Amino acid sequence: MKILFLDVYPDVTYRICKDTAGGYGTANDFGDTLFCKIIKRYVKGKLDWPPFHAMYPMGVLKNKGYTVEYSRNVEDYKNYDLI
Repeated sequence: MKILFLDVYPDVTYRICKDTAGGYGTANDFGDTLFCKIIKRYVKGKLDWPPFHAMYPMGVLKNKGYTVEYSRNVEDYKNYDLI
């Protein structure tokens, strides 16, 4: 069975993390100057990970023999048995 953990985010230029600030999440929008745009792009591309609450069940399901994947692309759902 193929299982997809789908984690949908809005299409923005800055990083959003759901695991910080006590579970409320944070959005790191540093501004619109050239330096801030560079920082936003770097942070969004390099400091990004799946939410911790998704990683544990993914690990359990993988250990049970399921094919488990994580995606933020809503179009990916068509190739899976369970979302």
